[in-house]
Amino acid sequence: MPASANWRNGTPRSSRPSKAFVRRTRDSGISLRNAPVPSPDDVLAQESRRPRLLDVLVMLRERVRVRTGAAHREREALTLALLERVRETAEAAGAAPVFLYVPVGGEIAQSEPSKHRRWLLAYCERHGVACVDPSDAFHARLQAGDRLRTVGHWDAQEHALAAGAIAAVLRERHLVPSRTRAHG
Repeated sequence: MPASANWRNGTPRSSRPSKAFVRRTRDSGISLRNAPVPSPDDVLAQESRRPRLLDVLVMLRERVRVRTGAAHREREALTLALLERVRETAEAAGAAPVFLYVPVGGEIAQSEPSKHRRWLLAYCERHGVACVDPSDAFHARLQAGDRLRTVGHWDAQEHALAAGAIAAVLRERHLVPSRTRAHG
Protein backbone atom coordinates (compact mmCIF):
# COMPACT_ATOMS: atom_id res chain seq x y z
CA MET A 1 0.00 0.00 0.00
CA PRO A 2 1.50 3.40 -0.90
CA ALA A 3 2.33 5.66 2.00
CA SER A 4 -0.18 8.27 0.81
CA ALA A 5 -3.01 5.73 1.16
CA ASN A 6 -2.42 5.73 4.91
CA TRP A 7 -3.40 9.41 5.09
CA ARG A 8 -6.77 11.04 4.71
CA ASN A 9 -7.69 14.62 5.54
CA GLY A 10 -4.17 15.15 6.85
CA THR A 11 -4.33 12.47 9.52
CA PRO A 12 -2.97 8.94 9.54
CA ARG A 13 -5.63 6.26 9.25
CA SER A 14 -4.71 4.54 12.50
CA SER A 15 -5.18 7.77 14.47
CA ARG A 16 -8.80 8.10 13.34
CA PRO A 17 -10.68 5.34 15.13
CA SER A 18 -14.32 6.09 15.79
CA LYS A 19 -14.98 7.79 19.11
CA ALA A 20 -11.22 8.40 19.39
CA PHE A 21 -11.21 10.83 22.31
CA VAL A 22 -14.41 10.41 24.30
CA ARG A 23 -16.21 7.28 25.35
CA ARG A 24 -19.23 6.47 27.45
CA THR A 25 -18.68 4.75 30.74
CA ARG A 26 -20.89 2.07 32.27
CA ASP A 27 -22.58 4.65 34.51
CA SER A 28 -23.68 6.68 31.44
CA GLY A 29 -20.91 9.18 32.01
CA ILE A 30 -18.03 10.05 29.73
CA SER A 31 -14.27 9.75 29.94
CA LEU A 32 -11.34 10.82 27.81
CA ARG A 33 -9.24 8.31 26.00
CA ASN A 34 -6.29 8.56 23.63
CA ALA A 35 -5.27 11.77 25.34
CA PRO A 36 -2.84 13.28 24.92
CA VAL A 37 -3.06 12.72 21.18
CA PRO A 38 -0.06 10.75 19.92
CA SER A 39 2.29 12.57 17.58
CA PRO A 40 2.18 11.70 13.86
CA ASP A 41 5.64 10.14 14.21
CA ASP A 42 4.40 7.85 17.02
CA VAL A 43 1.37 6.81 14.99
CA LEU A 44 3.43 6.12 11.87
CA ALA A 45 5.96 4.11 13.90
CA GLN A 46 3.13 1.81 15.04
CA GLU A 47 1.51 1.65 11.59
CA SER A 48 4.00 -0.82 10.11
CA ARG A 49 3.37 -3.32 12.92
CA ARG A 50 -0.39 -3.19 12.79
CA PRO A 51 -2.11 -5.91 10.73
CA ARG A 52 -4.17 -4.48 7.82
CA LEU A 53 -6.78 -7.16 8.37
CA LEU A 54 -7.85 -5.21 11.47
CA ASP A 55 -8.81 -2.28 9.22
CA VAL A 56 -11.04 -4.55 7.14
CA LEU A 57 -12.66 -6.03 10.23
CA VAL A 58 -13.26 -2.58 11.73
CA MET A 59 -14.85 -1.38 8.46
CA LEU A 60 -17.13 -4.43 8.34
CA ARG A 61 -18.11 -4.02 11.99
CA GLU A 62 -18.91 -0.33 11.47
CA ARG A 63 -21.00 -1.10 8.38
CA VAL A 64 -23.08 -3.56 10.42
CA ARG A 65 -23.39 -1.04 13.26
CA VAL A 66 -24.61 1.64 10.84
CA ARG A 67 -27.15 -0.68 9.18
CA THR A 68 -28.54 -1.92 12.49
CA GLY A 69 -28.78 1.58 13.95
CA ALA A 70 -26.31 0.77 16.74
CA ALA A 71 -23.85 3.44 15.57
CA HIS A 72 -26.58 6.10 15.57
CA ARG A 73 -27.79 5.11 19.03
CA GLU A 74 -24.25 5.21 20.38
CA ARG A 75 -23.54 8.64 18.84
CA GLU A 76 -26.79 9.99 20.24
CA ALA A 77 -26.03 8.61 23.72
CA LEU A 78 -22.51 10.05 23.60
CA THR A 79 -23.83 13.43 22.44
CA LEU A 80 -26.37 13.41 25.27
CA ALA A 81 -23.64 12.56 27.81
CA LEU A 82 -21.46 15.41 26.50
CA LEU A 83 -24.32 17.91 26.61
CA GLU A 84 -25.18 16.80 30.13
CA ARG A 85 -21.58 17.21 31.26
CA VAL A 86 -21.35 20.72 29.78
CA ARG A 87 -24.72 21.70 31.27
CA GLU A 88 -23.90 20.32 34.73
CA THR A 89 -20.43 21.88 34.76
CA ALA A 90 -21.78 25.29 33.72
CA GLU A 91 -24.59 25.20 36.27
CA ALA A 92 -22.24 24.03 39.05
CA ALA A 93 -20.07 27.06 38.30
CA GLY A 94 -23.08 29.37 38.50
CA ALA A 95 -23.11 29.97 34.73
CA ALA A 96 -25.94 29.58 32.28
CA PRO A 97 -25.14 27.10 29.51
CA VAL A 98 -25.96 28.17 25.96
CA PHE A 99 -25.81 25.72 23.08
CA LEU A 100 -25.47 26.68 19.42
CA TYR A 101 -27.04 24.64 16.66
CA VAL A 102 -24.76 24.74 13.62
CA PRO A 103 -26.56 23.81 10.39
CA VAL A 104 -24.32 21.58 8.28
CA GLY A 105 -24.35 19.73 4.99
CA GLY A 106 -26.80 21.97 3.16
CA GLU A 107 -29.19 22.46 6.07
CA ILE A 108 -28.95 26.23 5.64
CA ALA A 109 -31.02 25.93 2.47
CA GLN A 110 -33.58 23.50 3.93
CA SER A 111 -36.87 24.98 5.03
CA GLU A 112 -37.79 22.07 7.30
CA PRO A 113 -35.71 21.40 10.42
CA SER A 114 -33.47 18.34 10.30
CA LYS A 115 -33.82 15.55 12.83
CA HIS A 116 -30.56 16.72 14.44
CA ARG A 117 -31.88 20.27 14.81
CA ARG A 118 -35.16 19.03 16.30
CA TRP A 119 -33.24 16.74 18.68
CA LEU A 120 -31.04 19.54 20.07
CA LEU A 121 -33.92 22.01 20.34
CA ALA A 122 -35.98 19.39 22.22
CA TYR A 123 -33.06 18.68 24.58
CA CYS A 124 -32.65 22.39 25.34
CA GLU A 125 -36.37 22.85 25.90
CA ARG A 126 -36.54 19.84 28.26
CA HIS A 127 -33.67 21.20 30.35
CA GLY A 128 -34.50 24.90 30.16
CA VAL A 129 -31.19 25.61 28.42
CA ALA A 130 -30.77 28.44 25.95
CA CYS A 131 -30.25 27.18 22.42
CA VAL A 132 -29.19 29.47 19.61
CA ASP A 133 -30.47 28.36 16.24
CA PRO A 134 -29.44 30.71 13.43
CA SER A 135 -31.48 28.76 10.86
CA ASP A 136 -34.30 31.31 10.73
CA ALA A 137 -31.81 34.11 10.07
CA PHE A 138 -30.27 32.09 7.25
CA HIS A 139 -33.68 31.31 5.74
CA ALA A 140 -34.76 34.97 5.92
CA ARG A 141 -31.65 36.04 4.02
CA LEU A 142 -32.15 33.34 1.41
CA GLN A 143 -35.80 34.37 0.96
CA ALA A 144 -34.64 37.97 0.51
CA GLY A 145 -32.49 36.80 -2.39
CA ASP A 146 -29.11 36.89 -0.66
CA ARG A 147 -26.56 34.25 -1.57
CA LEU A 148 -25.23 32.20 1.31
CA ARG A 149 -22.80 29.32 1.43
CA THR A 150 -25.17 26.43 1.87
CA VAL A 151 -22.49 23.73 1.78
CA GLY A 152 -19.02 23.77 3.24
CA HIS A 153 -17.44 26.17 5.70
CA TRP A 154 -19.25 29.43 6.38
CA ASP A 155 -17.99 32.74 5.04
CA ALA A 156 -18.08 36.06 6.91
CA GLN A 157 -21.77 36.61 6.08
CA GLU A 158 -22.90 33.32 7.63
CA HIS A 159 -20.72 33.92 10.69
CA ALA A 160 -22.22 37.42 11.08
CA LEU A 161 -25.75 35.99 10.91
CA ALA A 162 -24.90 33.35 13.53
CA ALA A 163 -23.25 36.01 15.74
CA GLY A 164 -26.38 38.13 15.49
CA ALA A 165 -28.53 35.16 16.53
CA ILE A 166 -26.21 34.44 19.46
CA ALA A 167 -26.29 38.07 20.60
CA ALA A 168 -30.09 38.14 20.39
CA VAL A 169 -30.48 35.05 22.57
CA LEU A 170 -27.94 36.30 25.10
CA ARG A 171 -29.77 39.64 25.38
CA GLU A 172 -33.19 37.96 25.49
CA ARG A 173 -32.06 35.73 28.36
CA HIS A 174 -30.33 38.67 30.11
CA LEU A 175 -27.00 36.85 29.97
CA VAL A 176 -25.10 39.95 28.85
CA PRO A 177 -25.33 43.54 30.05
CA SER A 178 -27.80 45.80 28.32
CA ARG A 179 -26.55 48.03 25.50
CA THR A 180 -27.66 51.18 27.29
CA ARG A 181 -24.90 53.07 29.01
CA ALA A 182 -25.26 54.58 32.43
CA HIS A 183 -25.48 58.38 32.34
CA GLY A 184 -23.65 60.30 34.86
